Amino acid sequence: MCFLRRLKFRFLFLLLVLSGCIAPKQNPDLSANSTFEQFSTVQDNGKKPVKFPDEKATALKYYSSESSQIQLVKLESQLPLPTLDGSILKREANPITPPSNLPEIEGTPVSKGGPLTLQEVLDSLEENYPLLRAIEQERILAGGRLLSSMGAFDLNLTASGNSQDPATYNNYRSNLGLNHLLPFGGIGTFAGYRTGFGEFPTYYLDQKTAEGGEFRAGVNVPLLRDRNIDRVRAGLQQARIDTQIAEPIIERQRLDFQRAAARIYWGWVGAGQRFKISERLVKLAVERDAQLKAKVEAGPTANIERVDNQQNIAFRNGLLVQAQRAFQQATIDLSLFLRDPAGTPTLAGLERLPMFPNEIKQMELGRFDEYVQMALDQRPEPQRLRLQKERVTVDLRLAENQNMASMNATITGAQDIGYGKSSALGPQRS
Repeated sequence: MCFLRRLKFRFLFLLLVLSGCIAPKQNPDLSANSTFEQFSTVQDNGKKPVKFPDEKATALKYYSSESSQIQLVKLESQLPLPTLDGSILKREANPITPPSNLPEIEGTPVSKGGPLTLQEVLDSLEENYPLLRAIEQERILAGGRLLSSMGAFDLNLTASGNSQDPATYNNYRSNLGLNHLLPFGGIGTFAGYRTGFGEFPTYYLDQKTAEGGEFRAGVNVPLLRDRNIDRVRAGLQQARIDTQIAEPIIERQRLDFQRAAARIYWGWVGAGQRFKISERLVKLAVERDAQLKAKVEAGPTANIERVDNQQNIAFRNGLLVQAQRAFQQATIDLSLFLRDPAGTPTLAGLERLPMFPNEIKQMELGRFDEYVQMALDQRPEPQRLRLQKERVTVDLRLAENQNMASMNATITGAQDIGYGKSSALGPQRS
């Protein structure tokens, strides 16, 4: 049994020896630089230890006949660290320059003057904004509708003529009439003059007049329907209300335009200030890069800090480009409200950029109820609603009038002038 164990150990030992003999050779540089710890000599029947090289460590294996065991000791090799070439870090990086300014917008004049104020923008809007001029035409349209409604109370003139010649009864007729509707009580007046000469059948003798013609006049007074209000007077009242409604409409649009102009103005101020801040940040990073360059050349600072700062410069340059574009867009938006006397939009540059206000006026909370009542009295929306209510009330009154019975009192008179007149039989044939 002991013999078999010894034979087994000898066989394993031979395998280890053969594997060490046929192992590939080490890199001479690596072997020369590798160091091994010194081990004390192991007394084992005069047998020398066998070394087996490895890529990461050197193993010392030996056989002990007395203990009949194989011991393996692993030693980590002391490999040299690679040396870095300082020329890579000291090499000058590509200089990072700030982005160029955006191209100017051609064909648009530049706004001139000192720091631009909100009141200047609002004044320009009031004088030259085309959409506000367009909505103010609503006042003219309402005035035109009122004038058209008042035309129903003008003096109306009518005229006609008729001739039957040759015919069985040759006759000639003419008529001239005047009528006028009064703006109160639904009263209408009329007057006229007519002539009728020639031969008339017996059933049309009323068309014949004396040689001088016939004058007539009369008045019509409604007793029930159309006395207090009729369709014509209802239209006139509604037209007058429409002229009043036009003012709240115009005022509401003016407030909307002023609010939009104020928002765009403060957006332009904010975009300009962000642009200036971005410029200062880039300038600060560039100055720091020059300082780091001097420190790196002097030696106490690693070049990696400068590389990191140059990356920061590139990042801030990107933010500066975004700020440039945002400011240019805000300038274009502001030009819609900032116009010259000819109505042409103007561009406000950085030279007109104001500073942020130091103090912002706060609303007095103790006067909140007073402000609410002031808004109800002065805001255009409540005024418009009140006027629309009055307009609908006129429609209600007209509808109630239409339900009444029609009863009118008419007074009229006519008189022939000249030869052939007869108070009983009418004009006679000469």
